[in-house]
Amino acid sequence: MTHKLESFARYRITSQETRPIRHAVLRQDGSMAETIFSGDDDPDAFHAGVYDNGAIVAVASVFREAPHGEMDVDAWRLRGMAVLPGFQNRGYGKELLQACIAYVKDAEGSHLWCNARSAARNFYESAGFTVEGNRFYLPQGGNHYFMRLRLRETKLS
Repeated sequence: MTHKLESFARYRITSQETRPIRHAVLRQDGSMAETIFSGDDDPDAFHAGVYDNGAIVAVASVFREAPHGEMDVDAWRLRGMAVLPGFQNRGYGKELLQACIAYVKDAEGSHLWCNARSAARNFYESAGFTVEGNRFYLPQGGNHYFMRLRLRETKLS
């Protein structure tokens, strides 16, 4: 897989750099160990960050993973998208999401999916994601929706 590195270098951070933001926004009542996600260290995973005054204030990660019960080898998952509270509503989340979508497109991904918190549903819909199924509850973050952005036709393994 060849990526246009110059397009993504601006955003690329390590999985370790995502964890303080993940903890502060998504797992504040949990341990730092809960901020380590399966897929974080996959060779083609992409971890993105946005900086404000030299500090990372927003993060997101994408990695190859088919949704439960599906076999699409070109499916990608968006996970750990988080913007520190004092930096929300400044366009950082949109910027991160666009970088992640571009990365998945460059990797010839078929679609990008996520378990979106209910409060973020409109944000993802404005980027072209659609809700599939009913709202569900996750102990780590409350009510969620399964959302998907189709990028091309799927290939089954």
